[in-house]
Amino acid sequence: MDAIGRREEGEFVKQKRIDELEEDLQKAEAKIGELNEELFKVRERNLDLDFEKKSFDMKFARVQKRIKDMEQYQYNSSSMSAAIKNKSDADLA
Repeated sequence: MDAIGRREEGEFVKQKRIDELEEDLQKAEAKIGELNEELFKVRERNLDLDFEKKSFDMKFARVQKRIKDMEQYQYNSSSMSAAIKNKSDADLA
């Protein structure tokens, strides 16, 4: 093989390597795009779950307050009933 043939072969090998590297780069960029899309979806799902948790926490707090109010009402009713019964018993005695 003469010098020109070796030079052409070297250029061919270099160009082939450049093409391979460009293909690898395109694949890597495509993978990065896919991962960014997946990351976006995961972050969006995380925000949805965070919102659901906050909504649940608010509902839970409202239920807890309602239970506390009902217990207070029950206590007040019992106290009033006992006072009325005691007064009634005292009036009868």
